[in-house]
Amino acid sequence: MEEYLKGQTNQLPFPVYSIDIAKGREFDHVILYDVSNEQFYTTQDKRILYTLLSRGMESMLVTYKKELSAFF
Repeated sequence: MEEYLKGQTNQLPFPVYSIDIAKGREFDHVILYDVSNEQFYTTQDKRILYTLLSRGMESMLVTYKKELSAFF
């Protein structure tokens, strides 16, 4: 990560997956970016959020802007 942040490499030291690709997989650590009311507000979004929250086996970091999703 240090090399990436210093601009010495353009390859992230961890995989980044879309929701569709992450479905059905498990990961040791998961980062969810922008789990806010602006992004997750419908019943379908609630199902997607559940899927995302069930992917991490050891740790999970959830970030949001302004207001955390009401489904959380």
